[in-house]
Amino acid sequence: MDQDMEFRVHARRDKLLGLWLAEHFGLSGDDAKAYAIEVVDSNFEKPGDEDLIEKVMGDIAEKNAAIDEKELRAK
Repeated sequence: MDQDMEFRVHARRDKLLGLWLAEHFGLSGDDAKAYAIEVVDSNFEKPGDEDLIEKVMGDIAEKNAAIDEKELRAK
């Protein structure tokens, strides 16, 4: 039961992070939701959060968004 709850908490956190980033990237509606799903899915590649950080930092660089890793980790 605890693992299931932990999974749900992390998935929700990742989705909210994806939606926050989508807003910074100028995405809305279905595009924002699709991006949030990409963010959630990216965290299944490796244990821990580093795969998620790598993915979104790459997206931030690609979009030239003014978000640094420190701000991202704080969010």
